Amino acid sequence: MVRLDSGASDNLFNNGSYFSISNELNFLITIVVAKSRESLQAFKVDEINVTQTLNGKTLKYIIKNVLHVPHLRKNLLLAGKNCLIIVLINNGETEIHNKNS
Repeated sequence: MVRLDSGASDNLFNNGSYFSISNELNFLITIVVAKSRESLQAFKVDEINVTQTLNGKTLKYIIKNVLHVPHLRKNLLLAGKNCLIIVLINNGETEIHNKNS
């Protein structure tokens, strides 16, 4: 499950199976969860392939620079960075593919 979040600091995913390209970070990035003040570590920066169907047409695009945060409870897409997704989600079907599909 993916949650659109206008308060997220960046695109954050806990599940590595969504990533099409994965790169180890040269240094760890610490993310502080707003509600719990819990600190989590990002180990990789990745890309995710997205396919959407709108009015019978298939659109494909890539979300780049997604931080891989294994202990994050929910996958978060920053709403401000992904405006195209917000618009299209209301009018069509959205699929976020894992790297094996």
